[in-house]
Amino acid sequence: MTELYLNPNQARDREPTPAENAIADVIERCYAAGIQTCEGLVAELNKARVRAPDGNAWSEDSFKAEMARLGA
Repeated sequence: MTELYLNPNQARDREPTPAENAIADVIERCYAAGIQTCEGLVAELNKARVRAPDGNAWSEDSFKAEMARLGA
């Protein structure tokens, strides 16, 4: 019988890009601080100067589109 284990990266097919890691770092800090709304996440990404894929500041629409693209 195979032992069950948790592999948090099991669906990953490549390493995250530096930009994706920067987004993830901000989101993790937000969740740790109790910030869980789209509005709050976008505000913190912009405050941290992490840019959206088009190089502009984040909006709720650009954040939702990027999360959908990443499969989050």
